[in-house]
Amino acid sequence: KLPDLGISLEVFTAGNGKGYGLRTNFPISKGSFVIEYVGEVLTMSEVELRRKKHGEEGNYVLTLNEFLVRRNEQNQEKTGIVESIHIDAREIGNSSRFINHSCDPNLEL
Repeated sequence: KLPDLGISLEVFTAGNGKGYGLRTNFPISKGSFVIEYVGEVLTMSEVELRRKKHGEEGNYVLTLNEFLVRRNEQNQEKTGIVESIHIDAREIGNSSRFINHSCDPNLEL
């Protein structure tokens, strides 16, 4: 369980057809934990099915890529691979899905 950091967040309508955003009414120190991104972990094929189903409306899939170096035990040769995890906050999520829905974002992973 994460500690309650006392950060009050508000989902708001950004206007001009831009959808929703997430804001707070006080400064947050650089490097502070704000909120955990919550959602369903999907395979890439599930992501593609949901994109076809919903189009670009309400796409809340966050994809994280990790570059891993593996060493072959026999010849010690190193190979690099990228592993991805896809998290969809559309149905099972929290207000974190509205972070950085901005033309001028001020919060990042």
